[in-house]
Parts: sequence; structure tokens; C-alpha cells
Amino acid sequence: MKKSVVKTKASDALNASHLKKTAFRQELLKVFKSAKHPLTAAQVFERLPHFDRATLFRNLKTMVSKEVLSSTDFGTGAAFYCLNDQAHHHHHIFCVRCQTVKGLDECVVAPLVKKAQEIGYTVLNHRLELLGLCPQCKKVD
Repeated sequence: MKKSVVKTKASDALNASHLKKTAFRQELLKVFKSAKHPLTAAQVFERLPHFDRATLFRNLKTMVSKEVLSSTDFGTGAAFYCLNDQAHHHHHIFCVRCQTVKGLDECVVAPLVKKAQEIGYTVLNHRLELLGLCPQCKKVD
């Protein structure tokens, strides 16, 4: 597994990833630390409207490449971002109708990782995304 770069302070995460501690990056990390689910760039921009959109997109791309953030699109075409925190490894379930995301604090992939290691592979990371209907959207059907 990859070592987590997320620390208790925003500046520690930036130091660990060898990124400059700009005011924007520190605020961006605070947004993700307070988020209860992955966020799209549009959702992040709503929380940081006083910054430029180009700066936001550039920093999201950089922070994903430096493994401070991870991203997935849940099949929607829009990237959803969250902190890359292996100390609190989890997966998500995504409602395909209303696009809510919930964290699942259990990893059922761990036994598969162990099997892969037993046959000589070095597992760098893994992803598991569940897609479905949330309880509210299920009621509509």
C-alpha cells in the first residue's frame, strides 16, 4: 500500500508531498478535511469562491499527482476528490440518481491484496466503488 501523506495539519501534508505551503493549498486541504464525502471541483469552488477556478483545477491536478488527494468519477464524467488517507482507508457508495456519496468504513479487498502479495505482486493501491440507489431515491421507484 502507498504511504499516506495526509497529516494532522494541512502544512504537514504539503511538506510530505514536497509542495509549497501556499495559502490556497492550505485552505483547499481544510475544505477536504472538513468534508464528509468526496467533492467535485464545483463543490470545492462553492466553498472557496474567492479563488480563481484555474488555480483550483491546477492545484487539484497537482495534489492528485502528488497523492495528497485521490480522485474518481463514479462513471459520471465529473471527478470527485477526497484526501488520500491510508490511515483511514475506506470505500464509497455512490447514488447514480442524486449523486450523493457515502463512505464505507470497511475494506473487503484486503484479503485479495494479501493473495496478490502471496503470488509475488506488490500492490500499490486499490479502489472499490459501489454504485446504486440511496434510500430516498429507492423510494421513488
